[in-house]
Amino acid sequence: MTRGYATTLRLENSKIDKMFKDDLFLVPTGNDHFWVGGGYENIKNPEMLPSEDVQDSKIDKLLCREYRIVEKKHAIRPTTKTRRPFMCQHTTHPNMFLLNGMGTKGTSMAPFFTQKLADYLCEESTDFPNENI
Repeated sequence: MTRGYATTLRLENSKIDKMFKDDLFLVPTGNDHFWVGGGYENIKNPEMLPSEDVQDSKIDKLLCREYRIVEKKHAIRPTTKTRRPFMCQHTTHPNMFLLNGMGTKGTSMAPFFTQKLADYLCEESTDFPNENI
């Protein structure tokens, strides 16, 4: 599992009007407010308390000036070990198939692999990868 962080902050008299991407995203939202995202940490237990300094130190490094934190958020998202989508047949229940792991990279591949699974299930194909894709 991965815990992601998002912070809203205020930069007084900022002239920044474009998004920046370094270790973090810095996105202007108007009125000297910015959304900062991209900080994350791998966790084993979703009840672990967030490490406040994970994103804060990256913000300090990115901005190199004073800012005021308006709001902090964090959320847990499931992840795969390989960070790649997977498609497989259940080992105990042969009528059950899994197609998952469609994160940022997998989203663009989802229609292709969904069609491959549908073709296999409708017996239009015998080609089934049964592994990470």
